[in-house]
Amino acid sequence: MMITSLAIAGELLNDQRYREAAITAAQFIWKHNRADDGGLWRTHLHGSSSIDATQEDYAYYAEALLQLYDMTGDAIWLDRTIEIYRVMIDRFWDKHMGGFFMSQKMGPGTMGRLKESSDGAIPSGNSVALRVLQQLSVRTGDSQYREKAEELLNTFSSKIHDHPRGYSYMLLAANALINGETGHYQYAGKGNVIIHGRLEAITGSKVRVVLKLKINKGWHINSNQPLQDELIATALSTEDEWNLLRVAYPVAIQRRLGFQHEELALYEGDIQLIAEAENRADERASSLPLKLNLQVCSDKICLAPETVALSIPLM
Repeated sequence: MMITSLAIAGELLNDQRYREAAITAAQFIWKHNRADDGGLWRTHLHGSSSIDATQEDYAYYAEALLQLYDMTGDAIWLDRTIEIYRVMIDRFWDKHMGGFFMSQKMGPGTMGRLKESSDGAIPSGNSVALRVLQQLSVRTGDSQYREKAEELLNTFSSKIHDHPRGYSYMLLAANALINGETGHYQYAGKGNVIIHGRLEAITGSKVRVVLKLKINKGWHINSNQPLQDELIATALSTEDEWNLLRVAYPVAIQRRLGFQHEELALYEGDIQLIAEAENRADERASSLPLKLNLQVCSDKICLAPETVALSIPLM
C-alpha cells in the first residue's frame, strides 16, 4: 500500500522524491523478500527474511508493481507482476470452488484454509487480486486474466449481492472490469499503446493538457487525418460542461505497409497531443473528461476501433 501511495503521490504532485521512494521500496522487496522459488517472505529484520507471505501480501505487492508500470512505462514492472501473479495462483487459488485462500496449503493434518473476501479497514486479498487481474487483462491484452477475474468475481457474487457495503473495493474492481478503467493512465490495442494525460496549465476557466502516447514497436495508429476515408482517425473529444478549443496533433508519418498498397498517414513511437479546453460551468471542475478515438494496427492486422475514456486531474 505504501509503494502504491508513493507512486500515486509522485505523479499527482510531480515530485521525483516520491517516485524514487516507491521504486526503491519495490526493489528492496524483490531483492530481499523473495525466495529462490519465487515465493515471498513476509518480514525482513537485521538482514534476514522469514515467515511465508499470505495471499494478500502477493496481491498488494502485485498491485504496487502495476502502479510502478503505469508510472514508468518500464516493462520490467509488468513482467514482475506476472511472476508474482503466477506464484499466487499456484499457492492460493481454490481449484474446486474458485477464489483465493488466505494461506498456503501446509500439508496433511493442518487446519482448514480460510478465504477472506469482505473489505474492512483495508481491502481483502481477493478484492485486490480482482483489481490486479483486471489491470493485467488491459495491460497485456491476454484473455486469461479477464477470464480468471470473471471466475473470481463469480465466486463471491452471492455474498456481494447480499452485503454490497462489505465489498467496496471488489465492486470498484468489478466496475473497472465491466465498464473499463477511468483516470489519466489508459491502455489501448491490447496494451500496445500507453496513454498518459497530465495537466500543463490553468488560466481561469481554460486548461491545457498533454496526452503522451507510447506506441510499442511494430504497431501504429492512424493520424488525425487518414489518407483513406474508410480508416478510423485518431480524434480527441470532451463532454459535459467542457468545450474543446484546440487540439494540436503531431505530424503524421506517411508509409506503405504489408496489408495496404496505398500510402498511409500514421503515428508511431512516442507522440503527444496538446489540447486546450474551456469549462462552461460556474464552478471549477476537479477533472477534465476526455475521449480518445483510435485504431491500433500492425503491418499485418488492425485491431477493432476503440474509444478510451480519460479523466485528467486539475487539482
